[in-house]
Amino acid sequence: MSLKDVMSGLQLSSWAEAALVVFIVVFLAVSWRTYSRRHAAEYERARTLPLEDAARVTGERQT
Repeated sequence: MSLKDVMSGLQLSSWAEAALVVFIVVFLAVSWRTYSRRHAAEYERARTLPLEDAARVTGERQT
């Protein structure tokens, strides 16, 4: 029994297909959460975080 026989007998292609399905599910879940309106306020707050940090350093107030 050679290494080639052992590796071909493991049927590793099913693991690649399972990983692809898991990737697609996670990708769709993250995309759905990102573009859902439920989290719009959270993303708006995160969008302005760098500006708040710069205002704190310079002492300026953002409007």
